[in-house]
Amino acid sequence: MSDDDQPQALNAPLVDVPGRPRGSTEAVIGAEVQGNDGKFESSQTLEALAFLTAGLRAFGSADVKVSELFHLVETALTDRVGDRCAMWQISRDGAQMRIPSGQPSPWERGLPTETNWIPITGHLSDLLTVRQPIEVGIVSDSGFSTSRSPDARTFARVVPIWHRNRIVAVISVVRDSPRAMFSADDRTILDSIAERIESTFISRDVKDELTSAQSTPIRRDAGVAISEDLFNRLAPVAGDIVFRHRFGSGTEYVSAGVFDVLGYTAAEFLADTGLARRIIHPEDRHLMVGLGETHEPFKAPITLRTVTRDGSVVWQLVRIAAIIDGDRIIGIEGMATDITTMKRAEAELNHQARSDPLTNLANRLTFSEYAERSVARLVRHPGMMGVLYLDLTGFKSINDTLGHGAGDRAIVTISERLNKVTRREDVVARIGGDEFAVLMPDLANIGEATATAQRIIAAIETPIDSDGQEIRISTGVGISVSTNGTVGQEEMIRQADTALYQAKRAGRGRWQVFHGQAGTVTGPDRSDTGSAMTFLPDLVTAGTLRAAFAAGDLRVHYHPIVDLSTGEAEGVEALVRWNHHDLGMLSAELFLDVATEADLLHTIDDWVLAQACRQLAAWTEQHHIRLGLSMNLASGRFARAGFTESVLNTLAANDIAPVMLTLELNEPAISDLSSAEVQQLEALSRAGTKVAIDRFGTGAASLRTLRRIPVHQIKLDSSLVADLGATDSSVDEEIVKLAMQVAQSLGATTTAVGVERVEQTQALRRLGCTSIQGHVIHPAESPETLAARFVDGRLMYQRAVGLRAV
Repeated sequence: MSDDDQPQALNAPLVDVPGRPRGSTEAVIGAEVQGNDGKFESSQTLEALAFLTAGLRAFGSADVKVSELFHLVETALTDRVGDRCAMWQISRDGAQMRIPSGQPSPWERGLPTETNWIPITGHLSDLLTVRQPIEVGIVSDSGFSTSRSPDARTFARVVPIWHRNRIVAVISVVRDSPRAMFSADDRTILDSIAERIESTFISRDVKDELTSAQSTPIRRDAGVAISEDLFNRLAPVAGDIVFRHRFGSGTEYVSAGVFDVLGYTAAEFLADTGLARRIIHPEDRHLMVGLGETHEPFKAPITLRTVTRDGSVVWQLVRIAAIIDGDRIIGIEGMATDITTMKRAEAELNHQARSDPLTNLANRLTFSEYAERSVARLVRHPGMMGVLYLDLTGFKSINDTLGHGAGDRAIVTISERLNKVTRREDVVARIGGDEFAVLMPDLANIGEATATAQRIIAAIETPIDSDGQEIRISTGVGISVSTNGTVGQEEMIRQADTALYQAKRAGRGRWQVFHGQAGTVTGPDRSDTGSAMTFLPDLVTAGTLRAAFAAGDLRVHYHPIVDLSTGEAEGVEALVRWNHHDLGMLSAELFLDVATEADLLHTIDDWVLAQACRQLAAWTEQHHIRLGLSMNLASGRFARAGFTESVLNTLAANDIAPVMLTLELNEPAISDLSSAEVQQLEALSRAGTKVAIDRFGTGAASLRTLRRIPVHQIKLDSSLVADLGATDSSVDEEIVKLAMQVAQSLGATTTAVGVERVEQTQALRRLGCTSIQGHVIHPAESPETLAARFVDGRLMYQRAVGLRAV
């Protein structure tokens, strides 16, 4: 048949390809629609849809031919949703079409109505290409134009019908009207009709497959073979992976859809007997254990994770049936449904229920659950845990003066800082408003909790920039501890809250430990009139410190100083610790004033230097490692007669060269050095010992003051490097550059202390800093713990400082 014999309307120019998705039409068809404006009549449309819906239900449940379905659609729609309507069937290859026999032509008399197929040409082929509805306009009996032509008097809309991912038919609706084309409401109605027809095709498929499944005999070979034809027909309808697996010989069948879900072909499963087991996530393989031993696992679907070819995880709901030979289960067969989207939605909902929406921290419920588990674990495995409770002083004024938006941003900033200054295993929670809590499981001693409290106070007191305005907030921290699970989680939170109240009464920036019948332990005193650490009587006093020193309760821990260019420790700083029988391991700053009161400060300095020198000599002999030694000396130490000789004699006694020792002096104390102290430092420098300025950036020493003494190293205070590596840290980088220029002018190297993150190390390396100290490596450790890290005479931290390990 020639192109001249084609239905003329289908060769009309393509004038509109709407991109509007199909959707609900209830609001459209229920509206008051007037017929004289060119739209479908509302009452007629409802009548057509009711008639069509009833007929489609009959088609889905009875043995009705496709040609009868087409006739049903035409009858339902003609004169109700258009002046004429026809269904055009499309061949499987998309190259031919036909009108069911006996149906009238929608266009002109004399057009073919036989059942034979005719080629598709003209703009019907355009519809199959763009795969969306098209509209045409007719201006005369033999001419066609676009809707913009004022002479157009007849219009047609052709809508594709989809099934099994291809166009199986088109429905054409013709209307005679002087108005331009079809309205948006008309198009929505026709799209809805097409959806109902498509749903009928799918329903009919499912009915056919179920009927086939009931009537098709399952062929068995040696008791296990099953009709693959049935599997292949059921799988596309169900949207699942269908499989059969025989114990001992592997996969015998898997539907082709497995490739779309897992990235493996069916042939790969058949060839590799172990693939079916390997794709199951290692943590879920236990769910499949014992399938061949009992019927129990087959009573309910199994939810498990599978691993795709690219390593991603897919959740599947697996329905399994047993293949039985006599009284033995010799295999399994069933379906696996991809439920990853559902699982992700469940996880997101669970996360929302268990976390604070603003900060993404744990909420009160989650915190209580974690605390309860930690207490239960302590009952089984004796140890110690802690709870820190804090709120924010000055936060309300932010909301009142800058608005709640600024308050929210401040809360988020504080939550980020809390995560940075706590341990990886700690749980940080926002309890509500400006209240936070930290759960610290597996505490070695109370000292770990108090050290964390100090870091929290310092982090929160660091000013926050809010759109150019500086926000200052302070806090107090209440601490409660439980040993061996003797205190429940609710009581711990209550105790921490009580300790917080006492800490805030004691002053700004204080932490306080709830200490049972003895009351509480408080520190540090941050008032402007002094810097002493204060404790309640009988816990940390001059007498208890003297007794502890005599009993050997002081310890020396070592904090690595790491070269930023190599990642290797170039030395260690010796730090004194008090292993308090009640409070655990206390850092030096918590008993510095008490040591002064007890007149033990210089004695402890001498003892620490001697202990550290002996330890370095032992490491050198046992592990063939050579490390420099740094030590911070108390103010006034250099004024003692014979100080230089005492230091050099201690080094010589342990065969340590003076060049391996660095003596640290706090910057604020430099201005107060006497001439005698300067002379002692110069004498030590001439002997080879180095001098470092510690806490640089916290004092007011001028270059002239710094030049009074020999300076070999400047240690940048943690406050100068805290925000390096952040999104906008340009100002902080400029400050660090200025400090490094001071070091260069003195001929000194620079060491940054208090470094917590790899981003900081990368920024410091870029700026030319020499070395670092901080928790990014690890805290100060006992000599035994540190020695365990030695490898071939070296102490390496390449990964910690952002370098690739060699």
